[in-house]
Amino acid sequence: MKKNSRNSERTELFEKIREVLKNESISDSGKETIEAVVEQVDLYRQQLEQKTYDLDERVKKLNGLHSLSRIMENSGASINSLMQQVAGLLTALLQYPEIACARIQYRDKEFTTSNFNVTPWLLSAKIVIGNKKRGELEVYYLSKLPEMDEGPFLKEERILLNTIAGNLGYYVEQIESANALAEEGKRFIKAQKIAKMGDFTWNIESGTIFWSEAMYELLGYNKNEVFDYGRINDDIHHPDDLDWVTNWLQKCINSGNPEHDPMEYRLIRKDGEIIYVQTHVSVKYENGKAIELFGTVQNVTKRKKVEEELKMQNQEFLVLNEEFKATNDKLIEEKEKVERSEEKYRLLVENQTDLIVKVDEKGRFLFVSPSYCKMFGKTEEELLGKVFLPLVHKDDREPTARAMETLYQPPHTAYIEQRAMTRDGWRWLAWVDTAVVGPKGDVKEIIGVGRDVTSRKKTEEKLAHSHELMRYIIEHANSAVAVHDRDLNYVYVSQRYLDQYNVKEKDVIGRHHYDVFPDLPQKWRDVHQKALRGEVSKAERDPYYRDDGTVVWTRWECRPWYEEGGSIGGFVIYTEVITERIKAELELKQKIDELEKFNRAMVGRELKMIELKKDINELHENLGQPKKYNIQDENEEA
Repeated sequence: MKKNSRNSERTELFEKIREVLKNESISDSGKETIEAVVEQVDLYRQQLEQKTYDLDERVKKLNGLHSLSRIMENSGASINSLMQQVAGLLTALLQYPEIACARIQYRDKEFTTSNFNVTPWLLSAKIVIGNKKRGELEVYYLSKLPEMDEGPFLKEERILLNTIAGNLGYYVEQIESANALAEEGKRFIKAQKIAKMGDFTWNIESGTIFWSEAMYELLGYNKNEVFDYGRINDDIHHPDDLDWVTNWLQKCINSGNPEHDPMEYRLIRKDGEIIYVQTHVSVKYENGKAIELFGTVQNVTKRKKVEEELKMQNQEFLVLNEEFKATNDKLIEEKEKVERSEEKYRLLVENQTDLIVKVDEKGRFLFVSPSYCKMFGKTEEELLGKVFLPLVHKDDREPTARAMETLYQPPHTAYIEQRAMTRDGWRWLAWVDTAVVGPKGDVKEIIGVGRDVTSRKKTEEKLAHSHELMRYIIEHANSAVAVHDRDLNYVYVSQRYLDQYNVKEKDVIGRHHYDVFPDLPQKWRDVHQKALRGEVSKAERDPYYRDDGTVVWTRWECRPWYEEGGSIGGFVIYTEVITERIKAELELKQKIDELEKFNRAMVGRELKMIELKKDINELHENLGQPKKYNIQDENEEA
């Protein structure tokens, strides 16, 4: 809609500029220069709009992927919530989200958008977990749209949907694994308290903190060092994690529960190394008041790295799996194509109406189709391994020989139309020949595919005669004729038309009508638009004032012409310049006025009247009209 609006504004701007150009005293070359600059600016503007549109589409998809990432990160352990949110996001990633709906099928459940409806315009992708299909993403368009790369969908949308399905499968697998690990973790917490991989005790009332030896070793400090635990708390926690770890500990204290789920975050060793740790805490209460917090700290850096590597390997595996599947599907498809092609080839050759032959370098037949044998009244046994040259019409022998010479030069192909003597007499045959070239560039075989084009040739001859007859009729008609297409380009123009309008350029076919007549009045331009809408316009006496000050009087008619399917293909203009006749009529009227004036004012001047009447009679004769006055010669007897 925005593009259409911009196009409308641009068209309105150009019309205003052209109107100014008409009214301002600017030279024709200056107007052309200004219009060229305007057109160039419009081209740059269109390119900018296209790039902006492409960028907007890219930003939309990146925003969608970002939203998808946030949904997956914030979904927690709820697969149902994750699926429903992703279903609601899928349509926003399409080119036409306002007429789209989506559905996610996972195991035995469905998650759909509120407007979901099954239609023929579907794009889907499998959700694969553990190399097995566990579900499917589906997006539908609710109404028919123009065909793109895959139905109404873009190839980028196919790639995007596959990516989302892959990511969704991975995250679901991670959530399921995390849920399983969470259950296992609860049983593991008690063992961790005994193991003391590194622990600390925080006396909440006094604020003192005690570290175990393992804790010192974990963080790389000497247990004999004296340091401020309050300050070192800031030093050992990663700055990006300190605030939320502090808040987490405070929530544990305020919760009233002694046991809490573990938390993972980053610590900084004394030597600057950043490690990932998992911390379990237990809060001791007396009379409902927290007095002590005990925590165990385990270095999980290696596990984190392994998880990251596994994640990357899993993603690579998913990509490789998709590539393998695509390759395997393609191989199967290609095999089926070959099998179908072989069957089609056999049926095609046996039932082919076209003529197919293959000969070796000496002209001996290596293959002949049944249609070729039938055409020349021969059997396959009579032709294979032998040389057979049908009789070619004498007028076609030299062109045939020249065409055959091109087979021995790149690209080693030839097209020939010739008359040959068949069992049914002379027939026009069209041949497409291709040479099979050896490693040294020498011709080893020639494959020819021919077709009987006798009917086409006869039709072409009739059509050529019809065109010539139409041209003859138009050229010798009293009216000048010009035929234009819908874009106002010349399709045909008679010589009389060029002569009457003093057109200097003799070859105007394909040129725009207004380029040939730049000073054409607006009323004519309106007539042309009426014709393109199906209206017929005409006039018996119409003045055409040219820029050089001359006036051309015309009698014309403008009517549309139609394509085979009934649509308007353009219009035809029939014109006859009647300037001389108009001048004669004006002169005649002037003489008549003079005659009547003299007749009223100078009664009795017979000789003057006779002369004027003679002049009038002579003008009538020039116009091909009968004499107005019967004047008796004065030398004749009364």
